[in-house]
Amino acid sequence: GAVFNIALNCLLIPVWGSAGAAGATCFTEILVFGLYYRSISGVCGGVDIVDLVWRPAISALGMVLILWVLSFLPLIPLIILGALTYLGLLIALQTFNDKDRAVMRGILNRKTCNPNR
Repeated sequence: GAVFNIALNCLLIPVWGSAGAAGATCFTEILVFGLYYRSISGVCGGVDIVDLVWRPAISALGMVLILWVLSFLPLIPLIILGALTYLGLLIALQTFNDKDRAVMRGILNRKTCNPNR
């Protein structure tokens, strides 16, 4: 993935600048996801990809829309609004199952990081 991303950056950044870098990253992530999905499917069997990604995709589109409309705001508020919008939409679309919520509770309930536990 890293080699592909660097090569794509070398091709796209001189022509499109930061938009080229963003595009290279998106293409790289799609490639890495595809390779990962293919290898996992070979081990675990097929997974319904549409069911897996539609909620995060809708949430990402909602976040993009909010950030685009509010693009006149400074960067820090945009980052906070984007994160809250994305998380709020994931929750509203019932993306997380009981196991996901249990893992998140476990992470959030940790008081300290103690490697000796």
